[in-house]
Amino acid sequence: LVEKLDASWRRDGGARKFDDEFVDLFKRLHYPFPISRTALAAVGTAHTWPPLLAALLWLVDLIEHESAAGDVEEDDAPEDAHVAARLQALGADRVFYEYASDAYALFLAGDDAAGEALNARLQGAFRR
Repeated sequence: LVEKLDASWRRDGGARKFDDEFVDLFKRLHYPFPISRTALAAVGTAHTWPPLLAALLWLVDLIEHESAAGDVEEDDAPEDAHVAARLQALGADRVFYEYASDAYALFLAGDDAAGEALNARLQGAFRR
C-alpha cells in the first residue's frame, strides 16, 4: 500500500522490526492518532483491532485521495476562474478542500485580513 503513495519506498529488509517501521511510517504520514508497537504484537485482540483497522482505512483513503488528485491537472481550471468552472473541472470536493485548507492555514497563521480577503473572493465568485 505504501508503494502506491511513494514508488521509491522499500521495506528495510529486516534491518528494522516491522513494528518499528509501521509506527514510524504512520508518523511520517502524519496519521492523527498514535499507534503503539505493543498493539501490533496482539493485532487480533478486541481492543487493538479497531484502531489498527482504522489506520489501514485511513491509509487507503489517503491513497485514493492522492490518486484522484493526481488525475486532475491544475491547468484545467485557473485560480481566478469562475467557481462554476472550477467545480466542473476539479470537482466540488477538491474546490472545497482547497478553500478549507487555505482558510485553515490563514487561521493558524493569525492572518485575519488575508482570511477575510479569501472569504470575500469566494463570495464574489459565487455571485458571478
